Formats: sequence, structure tokens, C-alpha cells
Amino acid sequence: MLYEEVVNGQSVKEVLGKKHKIQALDKCDFTPIFDYLMAEREKKKAMTKEVGNFRVEPPGLFRGRGEHPKMGMIKKRIYPRDITINIGEGEPLPEHPYPGQQWKEVKHDHSVTWLAYWKDTISNKDFKYVFLGATSTFKADSDLAKYEKARALKEIIHEVRRNYESDLGSKEDQKRQ
Repeated sequence: MLYEEVVNGQSVKEVLGKKHKIQALDKCDFTPIFDYLMAEREKKKAMTKEVGNFRVEPPGLFRGRGEHPKMGMIKKRIYPRDITINIGEGEPLPEHPYPGQQWKEVKHDHSVTWLAYWKDTISNKDFKYVFLGATSTFKADSDLAKYEKARALKEIIHEVRRNYESDLGSKEDQKRQ
């Protein structure tokens, strides 16, 4: 209400009136509010910086693209009991809005880049994943290692090509594969 009245042309003094406890805004300490808002902003920045898609799709009708054969099917709600998460050892479990429910499984696999996955309710065989964001340190290190390997392979690419091209003409199925 206060916001709407101030936006509609009234000053804060007019909205609060002469008998209100607050008579001078310059005597108010807004530091706790400012600190809280800045902390929330930093939390949000950190979350979106490190994790790619961190939300589970809400239930509803599946729309698909174009003439998708499963268009109109109902996407069921995904609960924590449907989600496998991958976190570091000793890290606290992420909070979820369903008290009394447990995560389907908790893993500590450092060799993968996914943070969580669940079975797609439309196909019932595919999985949906939450991956690290492109700007996360782990993802950046992983990409760097991949590019370094590509640089090393660049030195021997002619030998690699010669080997697989000769294997393609082999009479042995295993080599030709």
C-alpha cells in the first residue's frame, strides 16, 4: 500500500501522516535492510554463476516443438524422492520444500559434471540433468584439460588418421569398427 501511494504521487510524509512514529527519514537507519538485500543479491549471483539450470520443471501439459507426438501429455511433479544428487563429501544436503522427504540417492562422484538428475516423466526412460554453469571453476578446469588434450593430439593427428583409415580397410570386424 505504501509503495502504491508513493508511486501514485504522494510523498512518504503524506502517506505516514503527522501522528506516525517516523517523522524524519534521515534519522532512520536502513543499514540492516540494505545489508540483507546485498547478502541476498550475492547469494543469487553465486547460485546462477556456478549452476546452469537449477530448477525442476513444474507440472503441466507437455508442449514440445512442432508436431511432437507426445504433445498434450501431462508432466508430473518431480519430488525430492525422484532426484539423485551429486555433492562433495561432507557437504550439507541442499534444502527442498517438502519436509519429511529424502533425496532418492546422494552420490559423491567427482568424475562427472552433473549435480542432479531425475527420470523424465514424459518419456519415462530419458533423464533430465542439472549441470554446472559455464562459468564455474570446475567446468572451466575440465574444459581447459580437454583443450590441452586436443593440443597434444594435434601433434600426432596424422598418425591417428593413418591408423584408423588403415583399420577401416581391415578384414577383421573388430578393427573395422
